[in-house]
Amino acid sequence: MLTGGRAIHHLKHMVENPNNAVIFVGFQAEGTLGRRIVDGSEKVYILGGWYDVNLKVYTINGFSSHAGRDDLIEWINKADPEILILVHGENDKREKLKSAFPNKTVILPNLYDEFKIPT
Repeated sequence: MLTGGRAIHHLKHMVENPNNAVIFVGFQAEGTLGRRIVDGSEKVYILGGWYDVNLKVYTINGFSSHAGRDDLIEWINKADPEILILVHGENDKREKLKSAFPNKTVILPNLYDEFKIPT
């Protein structure tokens, strides 16, 4: 998602050259540099400066280290938790997953929310 690490430095030095290309494998979350590039931004802010996006951009979907929605639902139903806290994913996707559990208490915390987990 280009939110940290050496990849950002490499991108900075290649993003303006139309002879270069970048391949994104997997999902790019909203608000990330990777998502802005995949969505077609003409300029991006990288390490203190603005750069024109002139390189070729390719995406290969299907690579993920996460379980799919159906697998998550199956696992949660088997585990049968009393409370379900969905902390990962974009808000619209978390809302959709929440709707799969109408008979459960489902919490969708925001960034920096705090709550006590009952024991």
